[in-house]
Amino acid sequence: MSHAGLYPAGEGAGYAGGIMSAALDGLRAAENIVQNVTSGSFN
Repeated sequence: MSHAGLYPAGEGAGYAGGIMSAALDGLRAAENIVQNVTSGSFN
């Protein structure tokens, strides 16, 4: 992977689905980061 540790997340409230969609995008990104850190695959 050319950009290890980079987690693009969200589109900004109002662009695609409103603030709830943006919040859920951030939550999903945070869950992936936690999973990678705890599994040892985060560099």
